[in-house]
Amino acid sequence: MRNKKLLSTVVASALVATIMAVPVMADDGGSVDVDVTTKNAVIRVEVPTTLAVAINQFEKGDSGSQIFSGDFDITNKSEIPVKLQVTSTATLDSASPITLVSSKKAAEDSKEANGEAWLAVAAQTSARAQAGDPGNYIEESGKGIKDLTEANDNVVTFAQGTEDATKATATADQTFYLAAEDTPTVTYTKVTAADADALVPLNKISYAQIYEITAATTITSQSTLDTAVAAGDVYVENGGTITRIEKGTSGTYAAGSTYYTTTGTKVTPGTLAVNKIYVYGEASAATTGGNAGFRYIGKLSEDKTTAWSEADIKKIVIDYDITGVTSTGYDEVKDDCTYGLYGGSSYLSATTLTATANSVTLSLPNGVTLSKVELIHADGTAPITLTNGNQYTSNGTTFAVSASNISNWLKASPAYNKIKLTFSDKKSEIITLQ
Repeated sequence: MRNKKLLSTVVASALVATIMAVPVMADDGGSVDVDVTTKNAVIRVEVPTTLAVAINQFEKGDSGSQIFSGDFDITNKSEIPVKLQVTSTATLDSASPITLVSSKKAAEDSKEANGEAWLAVAAQTSARAQAGDPGNYIEESGKGIKDLTEANDNVVTFAQGTEDATKATATADQTFYLAAEDTPTVTYTKVTAADADALVPLNKISYAQIYEITAATTITSQSTLDTAVAAGDVYVENGGTITRIEKGTSGTYAAGSTYYTTTGTKVTPGTLAVNKIYVYGEASAATTGGNAGFRYIGKLSEDKTTAWSEADIKKIVIDYDITGVTSTGYDEVKDDCTYGLYGGSSYLSATTLTATANSVTLSLPNGVTLSKVELIHADGTAPITLTNGNQYTSNGTTFAVSASNISNWLKASPAYNKIKLTFSDKKSEIITLQ
C-alpha cells in the first residue's frame, strides 16, 4: 500500500500464512478431521508524523551539512519481518531552477550563478545512543555527517530529471529490511466514541492497527466462543482490560466478560465514526534489527548569485511501500543490510540509459529471471508495463531500449524518465533515462 505524504501516518497490512493440517489416524482405525485454517500476521510499523528539513547554508546547529534534516525513524513492531521501499522526491524551484549534481565535490567546485547543489539521503548505520543524539551515519572512527559523500554505501544521491517537464523534481530510492519482534507484547485499548473529541488521540497516533468491533451477544458459552474464534479474532473485555483471542486458537469462556467480534478489516485513522466501537493494539518493538532511520544531507555551491533559500528546494515528499516478508526471505538479505538499509549488489552494470548508451548488462544469480518491466514518472507514479521485443529487448544477459523510445518517453509531458525492473526473486531496480 502507498502513502504519499511528508507527515506520514499509518501503514499496516496483513500477510496471510496458511497452516496446513491433515487427517490424524486414531489407534482404533478411526480418523480425526482437522480443518485447514489461516492466520493473519499483523504488521505494525511506526514512522514519524513530522519531519523538519531546512536550507542550512551556514551550517548552523548541525554537523557539517548544508541541508539540515531531522531523523526519519522507522520501528518495526510487527510479528514478521518487513520490507520498506522508500522514495524521497524533492521539488525544486521551477521558475529559476537550480541544478543538482551527482557528487559533493562538484557542488563545492561549482561556479554556476544559478546555483548547483548535491542533495542526498543518508541512512543510519547504527542506533542512536540516546534521544537527541544525531545518530551514527558513518562507520569510520573520528568522522561524522560532514564527511559523508556519494561514495558511502549508506548514501543515495538525488537524481534530477533532464527534461523541462521533470527538471523541477529529483528522487532518491532506498530499500530497508527490518526484523520482526519475536514475541511482541501488545496492549489493546477499546475506544467508545461518545463524541468526535474522543477519537482525536486515535486519529493522531503515528501508527495503528485499528479495528471496528461489535459486541457479540451470541457468545454465551464455551461452544459459542469456540465457534466465534474459528471464524475470526475475538476481543474480550474483563475489568477494563482487553485481550485478543486469535482466530484459529482457543480461549476459555468466562461468564461476566464482554466479547467482541471484528471483520478483520483495518480501519484507517481519521475515518473513525462517532457511533461505533474500536480496538487498537500498541505493540513493543523488536530489540534488535527492527529499527532503521535516515536523514537528508547536502552541499550548496558558493557562487550562486542570490542567497540559498527554501524557494530553491521547496519540499521533500516521502513515499513508501511496506510489505511483510517471510523469515526465510529476510534471512536471505539481512547480511547485506546496514542497520536495516539493504545494500545488496546491483544486477545492473549501469543504472542510466541514454540514446547513445542504451544497453546494460544483467548479472543475475542462478534461477533469477527478469519478470516485469515498467515505465514510470520521476516520482514513481503512472506505471506502464512494457513488453519484450516491442518497447525493450532482453535475452537474460542484456537489457536494451531503442534510442527512439528513450527520446519519445523523455519528450512526453510529464516525461517518463525511469524504468523499473522487477526480478523473479522480488528484487526491483531502477534505470534512469537521460
